[in-house]
Amino acid sequence: MRTNPLCNNGFLIPRIAAALCLLSAAGFLAFYSFASHSPSGTLNAANPSLTYIHGPNVQSNPSGFAGTLQCNAAAACDDFNLTVDATGFVGTHNIVITVVWPNNAEDYDLYIHEGHNASGAEIKTSASSADPEIAIIDAVSGLYTVRTVPFAVAGSTFTATIEFVLKPSSTDPLPPGPGTPRYHNFAAPGAMGNGSGEPTLGPGPAIAGQPGGRIMFIAGLETLRTTWNDCSSPASGPGFPGMPEKSSPLWEDKSFATTSITSLDPILYTDFVTGRTFVSQLGPKTSFLAFTDNDGGEDADTTNDYTQSQGSGINSGVDHQNVSSGPYKLDATPPPPPPTVYANAVYYASQDAAIAQMARSDTGGVTFGPAVPMYNLTQCGGLHGHVKVTPANAVTLANGHAGTVYNPNKQCGTTQGVVVSEDNGLTFQIRNVPGSSPGDTDSSIGIDAEGRIYFAFADGDGRAKVAVSSNKGVNWSVPVDVGLPFGIKNTVFPGAVGGDAGRATVMYLATDTAGNYQGTGVFTGVWHIYASSTFDGGATWTTVRVSPANDTVQR
Repeated sequence: MRTNPLCNNGFLIPRIAAALCLLSAAGFLAFYSFASHSPSGTLNAANPSLTYIHGPNVQSNPSGFAGTLQCNAAAACDDFNLTVDATGFVGTHNIVITVVWPNNAEDYDLYIHEGHNASGAEIKTSASSADPEIAIIDAVSGLYTVRTVPFAVAGSTFTATIEFVLKPSSTDPLPPGPGTPRYHNFAAPGAMGNGSGEPTLGPGPAIAGQPGGRIMFIAGLETLRTTWNDCSSPASGPGFPGMPEKSSPLWEDKSFATTSITSLDPILYTDFVTGRTFVSQLGPKTSFLAFTDNDGGEDADTTNDYTQSQGSGINSGVDHQNVSSGPYKLDATPPPPPPTVYANAVYYASQDAAIAQMARSDTGGVTFGPAVPMYNLTQCGGLHGHVKVTPANAVTLANGHAGTVYNPNKQCGTTQGVVVSEDNGLTFQIRNVPGSSPGDTDSSIGIDAEGRIYFAFADGDGRAKVAVSSNKGVNWSVPVDVGLPFGIKNTVFPGAVGGDAGRATVMYLATDTAGNYQGTGVFTGVWHIYASSTFDGGATWTTVRVSPANDTVQR
């Protein structure tokens, strides 16, 4: 910790000692605890970490909420002039600025500017509801302003730490050993799966008597099926009776006629309980939807084995369709219809010009009922994520989570949120995620075997975060920056999946380069796939890079 410079100047110490004679002990303690900090400091090899405390802060400054942040006599801001000599740290270290405060009911925001006295451009912002606020910049020599804004305060102090932190290693971080997830990449052979976009996949249930299973995969106009032996590590090809062992999974084209002609949005979903796979391509006001109960058929017939569906709910939206299924919520009011054709409810969600809607099928996806509004554009942004339904087991049936329907959204007012139905898709509630800020890529929900939900999202500043709820989104944990070990600054396409109780993994495409990632010809980031896993209900996370160091996803 950096001490107050007043205490380091010998000629000032006698003055402080003399002042003690004029102050009571209590008065001195109050003075010492809450005196303004020195407004500047230097970060260098001799002083690689700075810490200062400022407070009490009694004047809130919410001006940034309305647009442009104001800093003046009527709108408090705390500016710390930082001088950085990054000699010996350039290229290998980041500068990490962390602001913490003791009262979670209060809120501070953090802004980093070039130049002293905030005279230069704003280069980093951390303005969420999270405690702490963290900003990461490259270790580059120069002058900076660390601006801390008391967004909503009631007399607390904050502690700021500025330090050099080693950048994550650029070598392949897939370590062996127990406790750390490992990933292996398998490419489709030949002409399969090349030049296709917007992929989704669905794992089916285990195949009886066979050491592994199948995964259905769609991208563009192709629906592919892979068959695995996942008893080996890494996983290999089938090795089933009558099928030779292979060093890679078996790939087969199982495209259906109506889903291989034209593509606006390809979507695939597999019901893990029944094994039914739904394959969809977006149409003008509906979708070309079909389903298969045997992974596209057991032969090489090019027509494959699918049943054509109605396509969507009555009067569904025109964009961003997706399909999911799960158990009916048996304790709902009104109670659900008894399943007669298919064990689970099937849901179809899409959005229109002013609303987003969801329709339910009680016929296993053959036909759908009318689309019901989930929200309108005054409540949440138009595009939503993918529907997830809490599975049914002894625990989720007992705690009332089974059959709860979720659809995440990247912007619901000033935060991200999730739309929840507890009556089998008849009505919906919007439940915001505190500590998040609106992003520009779809968020995702994973659900574990206890019904705990994991909300994976790219925050407004691009960082990869996860928040956890154990009561259907009514309350949330403080979002965790799971990409922090790798210095992630831009994140897109997060996907979350839950497993056994307390277990979940989120995967995302990300880069440690800041800035506008859609700036063609300007942005120079290198993108990799990352995965973050928890084994304790979100208390801790382990993050690894999935794509090898020498095989980036995109440059």
